Amino acid sequence: MHKFSLSKNIEGVLPQSVLDQGGHAFSIDADFRTVLKIIRLFNDEEIADIHKMIIACNTFYKEKMPEDALTLLMRFISGEDAKEEQLQEKESTQTFCYEFDAPEIYASFVQQYGIDLLDIEFLHWYKFKALFGGLSEETPFMKKIQLRFMDLTHIKDKEKAQKAKQQVQLPKKTRKTKQ
Repeated sequence: MHKFSLSKNIEGVLPQSVLDQGGHAFSIDADFRTVLKIIRLFNDEEIADIHKMIIACNTFYKEKMPEDALTLLMRFISGEDAKEEQLQEKESTQTFCYEFDAPEIYASFVQQYGIDLLDIEFLHWYKFKALFGGLSEETPFMKKIQLRFMDLTHIKDKEKAQKAKQQVQLPKKTRKTKQ
């Protein structure tokens, strides 16, 4: 797993390239918007898988692509170290969707960090993930997540609470996909 570290140089923490098994570097677009476009692309059921792979790699790599382009791309997105042998899938319940929860994510970054995700010129994917993971419980996104998974057993007005909870649930189509 790629570890965010303050003791490494910036290229070690926020890489602008990926290394293939032979140690050759391939320049990438590491901006968070690029990665979010690729995630959205992979969730699009109307595009054939082969086309998704081609579009994703053409979007991610700036120049040449390595032979294992898709594997390296997926490792980068997930934060796995390129030296690891295999990309391991983690089975877990999806708690959010970057697209569905975009307004609350946006508002949360503005509220907590003063970062306007629409205006910022570049924000490295790993930096975005670190900030995203540090959102406080007082942000709109985290409040939405709390409501999404709220236990209603001790709530007095269960009908009202259930209706509010239902409004923030992920669409069924989105629940099948991974972030």
